[in-house]
Amino acid sequence: MRQLLLVGLGGFLGALARYGLMGAIYALFPFPPRFPVATLLVNLLGSFLLGIITGIGEFRGAIDASVRAFLVIGFLGSMTTYSTFIGESFALLRLGEWVMLGLNLATHFTLGFIAFWLGLLMSQTLWG
Repeated sequence: MRQLLLVGLGGFLGALARYGLMGAIYALFPFPPRFPVATLLVNLLGSFLLGIITGIGEFRGAIDASVRAFLVIGFLGSMTTYSTFIGESFALLRLGEWVMLGLNLATHFTLGFIAFWLGLLMSQTLWG
């Protein structure tokens, strides 16, 4: 029961973080509406943070299951948004925005891997 509450609390806070971050990003950086930059930046931040958490687990020892449930499954699982990424990508496809679709797919996957790797390197530098 404790794990479920931690996942739920993390999910609640992650959803609030995503809502706030995406609103702030769109307010600060009014990109063309065709490219979903806020989703990209939130997902990259989540990838980076997951890299840090993974690195801490590797270099400092196992992360407590409760902490992992709260941070990874709850908070990051809710803050990052695969379904929004797919929905926005499909909308670009339906509009025939092939360049924007390709850019969206390429940046999410390529930069997501790089963000995770940088988070892992950062945790190795700090705690390895």
